[in-house]
Amino acid sequence: MRYRYQYTDEASKQSLILEHADKNLVEQQNIQEGDFLVFADEPISTPPQPLEQEIADLKAQLALVQTALDDLILGGGL
Repeated sequence: MRYRYQYTDEASKQSLILEHADKNLVEQQNIQEGDFLVFADEPISTPPQPLEQEIADLKAQLALVQTALDDLILGGGL
């Protein structure tokens, strides 16, 4: 759920932030109607990783697994 609170100056803004420290500050609105802070009680989700980065990460993990297997096979196992 999202909660929107109006503030009038820096002191009231900081007061709102402290008062709602148990929530995530997700937006600050400075619009014609006034200045507002928007808080949410749900966790902030991180944007998904680009596919290129995910592929690069998987290739790096695969290389580590291959190296470990090579060490086991060529090193005589246990």
